[in-house]
Formats: sequence, C-alpha cells, structure tokens
Amino acid sequence: MSADDQPRRRLNSIGGRLVGLLGRVRRIRLRGSSALGFPPTGFPVRHGLTSHVLTWLLLGAVLTASVMVLLWRTLGEPDLATTSGTLTPDDMFSIVRISLAAVAGIGGIVALVVAFRRQKFIETDHLRAVAAEKREDTRLFTERFRSAAEQMGSDKAAVRLAGLYALRELGDDWVSGRQMCADVICAYLRMPFRGPFSMGSEGDEELAVEAGSESGAQEFQVRLTAQKLIASRLPERGTSKGLPNSWDIALDLSGAHLINLDLSLKVILSMKCDRATFHGDTWFNGSVFLDDVGFYDTVFNGRAVFTGATFRRHGGFAGSKMLNGAYFVKAKFDIDAEFLRAGLGGEVEFRGASVLHGRFDFHDAQFDGRLNFSRVDWGSNGAEKVFVGASATQRTSASGLPDPWSLVGNAFVKESMGGDSAPHSGENDRLLAPDAPSE
Repeated sequence: MSADDQPRRRLNSIGGRLVGLLGRVRRIRLRGSSALGFPPTGFPVRHGLTSHVLTWLLLGAVLTASVMVLLWRTLGEPDLATTSGTLTPDDMFSIVRISLAAVAGIGGIVALVVAFRRQKFIETDHLRAVAAEKREDTRLFTERFRSAAEQMGSDKAAVRLAGLYALRELGDDWVSGRQMCADVICAYLRMPFRGPFSMGSEGDEELAVEAGSESGAQEFQVRLTAQKLIASRLPERGTSKGLPNSWDIALDLSGAHLINLDLSLKVILSMKCDRATFHGDTWFNGSVFLDDVGFYDTVFNGRAVFTGATFRRHGGFAGSKMLNGAYFVKAKFDIDAEFLRAGLGGEVEFRGASVLHGRFDFHDAQFDGRLNFSRVDWGSNGAEKVFVGASATQRTSASGLPDPWSLVGNAFVKESMGGDSAPHSGENDRLLAPDAPSE
C-alpha cells in the first residue's frame, strides 16, 4: 500500500462509518410520531432538553462530515497533506481557532434547539387554548339551543315568541349551527295547525280570527313571526355572500301551513314543501333556488307568484293545486319544470318563461281560467309532448300555445296551427313585472 492511498482509504472508512451511523439514527424510536416530538394529534411530546440537544448535535456532526466528504469527492479526491514532527505555532493557532468555532457552533445549535422548543410549546399552548375556547363556545351554544327549544315547547305564546327570537340570535352567533336553528323553526311550522281561517262570501279564503279562539289567534301570530324570521335571514338576491346575518340554509316545510309567505328576492339553498298548504298569497318574486325545489301535492289557496324566479335545478310542482292564479312570468328553469297532474286555476301566466335543459311537463294537468304561454322557451325537448293528457274547463281560454297544440273545448289537441300571443291586460304589475335584477 502506497503512502498516497492511505488518506483516501481513511476517508472511505470514515464515509462508511457515517453511513452506518445515519442508518442507526434513522432507526431510533422516540415516543411519538417523530424524533422532533410531534405525535399524530399535532401536539408535541415534551422530551427532555438534553435529548433534543444531543440529537441535533449528532445530526449536525453527521451533516458536517457528510458535506466534507462530498466536497472532497467533488474536488477529485485530492491528497491530504500530512504533518510530521512537532506542531508549529501556526498549527496550534489553527487548532485553537477550530476549537473555538466548534464551541460556537455547538452553542448556536443549543440556542436554536431551545428557541425551537419554546416556539413549539407556545404554539401548542395556543392550539390548546383555541381548542378549549371552542369547546366552551360549543357548550354555551348548546345550552342556549336547549333553552330556546324548551321555550318553543311552551304552552304560552309569549314564551314561544321568545324562543323564536332566541334561535335567531343564536343562529347569528353560531355559524355552524344555523341550519340546526332553521330546522327547529321549520319543524315548528310543520306542526299541525287548523286556523284561525274562514271562507269569504266569494269562496276565496280570508285570514280571520274566529270568535272566541284566543289561543288560535296567538298561535297565528307566532307562526307569522317564525316565517318573518326565516325570511329576514335568507340572503338577498344580488348581495355578496357571507354577510353576518345571512344564513345559507335549506328549508323543509313539508306539510306545513304557511300564511301569506313572502320570500321575494331571496336566495334559497333548497326548499321542500311537499303536501304543504299556503294560505293567502304566496310570493317568490325574483327568488333564486340553488338546488332542487319540491312543491309536490302542495295547495296554494291564494295566488302563487313566482314571477322572475330562477330555478338552478329541478322545479317540481307535480300534483300541486294553484287555485287562484299561477304566475311564472319570465321564470327560468335550468332543468325540467314539472307540472304533471297539477291543477292550475284563475290567471295562469307563463309568459316569457324558459327551460334551459329538459322541458316543461304539463302531462295530465288540469286548467281552469285564462292561460298565457306567449314567448315561452319550451326547452331542448321542444313542446311535442308538453300537454299530453292535459284538460281544461269550458271557461278556459289559452293564448300562445306552441305548435302543434291548441285548445279545443276542454281538451288540448295537436293541430298544425300555432297560437298568437294575446296582449296582456296590465293588471297587477307586481304579479307580472318583478323587481328582481336581471340575471
């Protein structure tokens, strides 16, 4: 073995030992998920300071030696100078300088480890404080919710009203619980309610307080308040999202009795009103329904006004009864508009309505009154099968029917004739011209 090969063999041996040492370090198992003390939960395990300092010193030494070997190999493995004899003053000075640099490096590593641990402990304490605050907030919200729910079950109308307002305030403060608050209010409206209602001399329903029905009159006011609270928290059409008192909620009012409901110009996530009964006029002027809408087998005793409404998904009115007018002027359905087996009476206005995908479906529908389908966009499937099985009373008149449909007697038949648009009388501008902003 030549003298030139000895330094090279020495460095190769050192490199091999470093690789082995790195393998051992990798296999060291500390409690928690890593040597730095971070378990899967995200909170650090408080290992001793000495163990952390020694670990980082060892890693620093290994990293330094590895860099030196890498640089030496990158430079073509030059021969390392060897000394013989006694050390000169310059050699002693170099040794002292290197020793001081090593001590400074060790001190820097210790300072970094201490600062790192302190910062991690501060962050951990902050996370724990936030988690504790969240648990406390949830506990307080739950207590408030329980108290409001108990008030809603009271037999006194004033206490029920207080429960409604408590739910409104709770929903304003508790963002993640807004849907739950809305569900409680909707559940209250779904509870049985028989009045006070009476019939007018003309057969039109009038909202009136029956004589001697004080409890019914009080419940009437409680329900009106519940409807107004829901309406006040739905986002307004055309406003920015995320307003403080704006709730993005779904409404389930299946089977409910609703009185003069007005949700005009509101943005509604989804709405389910199957088998519900609407007393008085119902207003959805310019409203936007973001998800499926269900008014299956629903009864509208007054006018049902959906003028300028937008249905982003399916609009289901199958089996519904709109006895005193149905207004869908310039309504927009992104998917099918389903009116099969529906009963439409009074003034039925679909002037300018449209379906983007799918079609209008009036299969087996029954009409009684004046119909206006002028300038309707019948959708991608056309109007070939729109009125199959539909019927009308003798007093029904229709304008704007699409080819090939016409009204003959009390039946809709296919003929080669198109209906001309009849001019509108202009009565009741709110029914036919909503204040909704254009899409």
